[in-house]
Amino acid sequence: MLLVLLVGMVLLLVMVLRGLDYGPLQTDVIIFRSWAKEVGIAGLSARFLESNQRHLLSGPMAAAAMTLFGEWDPAYNFILLLSRVLEGVFLAGIVYQFARQRLLAVCAGLAVIFSLTRMAELFQQVTWGIEPTLVLLLASAYCYLLFLRNKSPQWLWYSLFVILYAISILRYESGLPWIAVNLLIAVLIRDSQPFPRRLWLALRDSLATLFIGGFIAVLVLYILTPWGGLAPDSGGVLSRFVTAFFDSLNLWAVIRPALAAMRTDGYTGLLVVSVLAAGGLLVLLARWLQPASAVRHTYVQLIALSLVMLASSLLIAASGADVVDSYFNRIAFGRVIGISLLYVSLIFGLCALLPLRQRNMLAAGLTGLLLVGPGVSGMLAWQDYAHQTWDEIQNLKQLIVDERWKFGPGVHLVIWTEPDWPGARFHDAADVVVFELQQELWAAGADATTDILHTGAYRDEYVNIPGTCEAAWGEASAGMCLADEVLISSRWAFGEHPYENVVLVRYDHHAHTMTPWRSVPLDRLMPDYNITTAGRSELESSPDKVTVDLQGFEP
Repeated sequence: MLLVLLVGMVLLLVMVLRGLDYGPLQTDVIIFRSWAKEVGIAGLSARFLESNQRHLLSGPMAAAAMTLFGEWDPAYNFILLLSRVLEGVFLAGIVYQFARQRLLAVCAGLAVIFSLTRMAELFQQVTWGIEPTLVLLLASAYCYLLFLRNKSPQWLWYSLFVILYAISILRYESGLPWIAVNLLIAVLIRDSQPFPRRLWLALRDSLATLFIGGFIAVLVLYILTPWGGLAPDSGGVLSRFVTAFFDSLNLWAVIRPALAAMRTDGYTGLLVVSVLAAGGLLVLLARWLQPASAVRHTYVQLIALSLVMLASSLLIAASGADVVDSYFNRIAFGRVIGISLLYVSLIFGLCALLPLRQRNMLAAGLTGLLLVGPGVSGMLAWQDYAHQTWDEIQNLKQLIVDERWKFGPGVHLVIWTEPDWPGARFHDAADVVVFELQQELWAAGADATTDILHTGAYRDEYVNIPGTCEAAWGEASAGMCLADEVLISSRWAFGEHPYENVVLVRYDHHAHTMTPWRSVPLDRLMPDYNITTAGRSELESSPDKVTVDLQGFEP
C-alpha cells in the first residue's frame, strides 16, 4: 500500500505542478453553485434534498465544501485525483490481504490509479462528491479484511467496516449492492472451513451492513424521490445489466476511444514512452521484490471477486430503464475497480501457468504495458484537454468580439468546431462552454448569441423523435434542431432563432480563426455532431447577417 501511495503522491505532485486551475466542465456544478447563491450555503442541504432525495448526504457535503473552498476550482479537482489515488491504495491493500504478494497488490493498485476507464470524468469536477464514495467502499472492505485476519483491535476494524459502508451509501446509493462483495470476501478468506460455516459466518458478520443497506434500499425504492430519469424501473433491467456487464469485460472496447483520441491529438509519442517506461519500471520492481507466485487458486478467487465488484457497480445504474448513458456512466463509476482487478488477476494468473522462472517479471511488465502505461499518458492528455476546453471560453469570446464587425445586429452564431476540438473529449463539457461564453459576451456588451456544433456528446441526449424537434429522452436536448421556421438551440444556449438571423461559422481552434460559412448538408454532420432536424436537410447562413464573403465547400 505504501508503494502505491508513494506513486500516487508523485502523480498528484505532477498534476498540481501542471495546474489544477481549470473550471468545472459539467453543468451540474453550475447548477449547484447557483443554488448556493440563491439560498445561501446554510440552505444548500435543503435545496439538494428537494431536487434528489436519494442522495441524503449530498447537500451536507456540498455545503461543507462550499464553506471550506467556495468556488476555488483547484480544491475540487484535487479531491477527484486524490480519490483515484486512494482507490488504488485500498485495492492494493485488499489484494495483499488475499494473496500476500506485494507485486500483485502494487500492480492492481497502479492499474486502478492509471485506468483509462472514466478518465474524462476525473477532470470535469462534477463527480468530486461521488468519487470519494468508492474510496469509502474500498476502505470498508479493507477494514473488514483486517477484521477477518484478526488484526487488533478487531472491534475498531469492524466498526470502521460498518461506518464507512453506511456513509458511502448515504452519499450515493450505487454502493448498496457492495454487500455482495463483502459477503464474498468473508466466504473466500475463510477457505479452511466448510462452506456452510463460511457462509453462516459471512452472513453473521454482515448483519449490520445488511440492515443498513436494506433500510436505505427501502427508502430509495418506496419513499424517497429521485432526480428525474433516475427512478428504478423493472422494465429491461436484466437485459441492460447483462449487456453492460459483458461490454465492460471487453477491455479494448472500453479504452479504445481514449487511445484513438490521444493518437488523433498528437499524444502517440507520449503514449509509447509512458507504456515502455511503465512496463520497464514494473519489471525492475518485480526483480527487486523477487516475489513467489501466489497460490493458483488465489488468482481464481481474485477473478471471482473482481466480477462481483463489477456486477455490484452496474446493478443500480441498470435498475432504471430510462437512465441515459451520461447518468449510467456516472452511477456505475465503481466499475473501474472490477475491470482493473480482473485484468491484473488474469495477467498474473495466466503467467503463473507458464514454465518460466521470471513469470512474475513478465506479468508485471505486461501490466505496465497494457494497463498502467496508457493511463499515465491519459492522465496528462486529459489534464491538457481540461485546460484547453476551459480556455476556449475566453478564446471564443475574444475572437467574436474582435470579429463582431463581420456580422449584422442580432446575429446568432452557430460555431462549427473540428472533430478534434478539445471540448469534444468530454461528453458534455460543451454545455459549459456555451453557457459561460454567452455570459462573457453579454458582460462585454456584445449582442450576438451563440451555440456550438461539436462531436463527442452522448447521442441519446440529442436524438429527436423523428419528424419533430422533441428530444427522445424527454429532457432538454444536448443538440440543436432544424425546425421549419427556426433553429432551436441546444439546452444551455439561448432561445429559438429565425433562420434570417443564423450564421454558420467554421472554427479552427488550432489556427484560432472563425470563418463565415455558406452552408453544410446535415448528412455531413449527422450523427456525430449534436444536431438533428425535423425536416430540413441543410444548415445555411443568412447572407443578410454577414458583411464579408461567405466561404463554402468547393463544388
